[in-house]
Formats: sequence, C-alpha cells, structure tokens
Amino acid sequence: MKEENNTEKSKVEIKYSVENIGIWLTFLGVVVTAIISFTNNQTTNELKSKQIAISERQTQHQRILRTIKSEIEQKDQDLSRLKFVKELLPDAMSGEEKRSAIFLTLVQLTLTDAEYEKLVTAMSSSQESSLRKTGKVGLEGIEKKQTIVAKNIVNLIEQISSDNKAARLKAMGDIYQTYKGNSLMLSAVLDYLAPASEKPLHIQGRINALFLLRNAEDSAWTVANLQRAHEVVSSVESGANSIGPKLGPQTKSVLQSVFSRLKSLQESG
Repeated sequence: MKEENNTEKSKVEIKYSVENIGIWLTFLGVVVTAIISFTNNQTTNELKSKQIAISERQTQHQRILRTIKSEIEQKDQDLSRLKFVKELLPDAMSGEEKRSAIFLTLVQLTLTDAEYEKLVTAMSSSQESSLRKTGKVGLEGIEKKQTIVAKNIVNLIEQISSDNKAARLKAMGDIYQTYKGNSLMLSAVLDYLAPASEKPLHIQGRINALFLLRNAEDSAWTVANLQRAHEVVSSVESGANSIGPKLGPQTKSVLQSVFSRLKSLQESG
C-alpha cells in the first residue's frame, strides 16, 4: 500500500513538473518572440531612417548639381552674348551712321539694360572717335528712353489713388509687371508719399504706394532711394503729411512690413 501511494505521489509530481516546464517554455517562447519582434521593428526603423537620410542626401546632391548646371549654362550664355557683341564692334567703329545704329539696336537686344548702359558709357569715353560717337548716340537713346519711362511711371502712380477701383488695380498690375525693378518707379512712389506733396493722399493710394515700396525688386533700390525711403516712410508713420487721412490698422501693418524690408536692404548692403 505504501509503495502504491509513493507511486501515485511520484506521478503527480512528474505531472506537476511537466506542466510547470510547459508553462515556462510557453513564457520563454512569448518573451523570445517579443524580443525578436522588437529587434525586427528596431532594425526596420533604423533601415527606414537610413534610407530616408540617403534619399535626402541624394535629393540635395541632385539639387546642387542642377544649380551648378544652371550656373554653367548661364555663364555659357553670357559668354555667347559677349562674343556676339565683340563680333559687332567693327560696325560701331565704321563711322557709318546706319551701321552704328544697327550695332546699337542689336547690342541693346542682346545685353541687359545695365550691361548696355555700361558698354555705351565706356564707348563714349573711348579715344577712338567713331567708337566714341557711337557711344554718345547710345547714351542719348538711353536718356530719351528714361524720359519716356519716367512719364509712364508718373501717370501710373497717379492712377494708384484713383477713385475707380478697376483703374487702381490696372495701374498696380502694370507697375508690377513692367517697373517692379526700376529705380525711377521707386523715386516716383517716394515723391507721391513725400510730406511736401500738394495733393491729399488717397487712403487706398497710400497703401498701394507702401505695397510698391515693400515689393520692389532689389535692383530698384539705389543708395539714394534707400536713404530717402527711411525719411519718407517715417514721415508717413508720424503723420507729417497732415493733409493725408489718419493711419488705419491696415496702413500701420503695411508700414511695419516696409520698415522690415528697408532694414533688410540696409543690412544686405
């Protein structure tokens, strides 16, 4: 009887041990699976991060390469333009009025306005008489063109304060499209805003003028315009132009953006 009890007890202990081992094996399996899953997720995330970093570097390199390519193409175009102008120089030195006129026309179409002005200015100081004559004709043409442009700009500036909304919008559109980078436009705007102006400032016209100052291209800002702009805009803010309407919230907001623009231009030199 005692042996039978011991046998039953042993069977129970063995069964209990087997069940315990099974539980532990199951637990260990869950733990190992969790570790493997965590490791796989971490590895996957690391790979994704590396792939994203590699993709960003490739994109950046491609952007740099495109920029370099664009700069090289621009320099090639510049060299081609200058080479073309050089080939035309015999016409400028011919002393023949017709050939000189053709030279100036072709060169003006080939070069930027700034480049063309520098060229004819240099030519007008040349020791070679025919070249000097052609240069002076070119400068006279620039002066005539600037006179016409100045008149057009003044007419458009007058329209930005029109009581007719459509006329104001058209004038602003024409200025942005044609004269956004022209220093004469800025001079005309400053004349319009100046305290000495005899005409009362139209509320929307004043805002439009400030918008033009804020959005003018860097090329329009001469040293003289920048210095004068600080004075004129400060006078608008202080109400020095007493005949104008009082400053509203929109005007004050635009004024602050103009001051920020002037500060940025001054800092950039």
